[in-house]
Amino acid sequence: MAKFTFEDKLWAVKEYEKGGLSFRDIAKMLGTVHKTIQTWVNLYLEHGEDSLRKSYTNYSAEFKMEVLKYMDDN
Repeated sequence: MAKFTFEDKLWAVKEYEKGGLSFRDIAKMLGTVHKTIQTWVNLYLEHGEDSLRKSYTNYSAEFKMEVLKYMDDN
């Protein structure tokens, strides 16, 4: 699975918005499938530019242990 930068994703969205290229055209240029481009465009339209950035979550060890205990109990 290829990893794409924020800039790659934004470029793909902007190219699609220009109207000259299809999802498939852009996907072929980036070496991925058209559904990936479609997902990026939909995210961008619904949530804006920041939705194309990677989000990292940092959970404390204590929280992780609580989740594991909860899963074990249920």
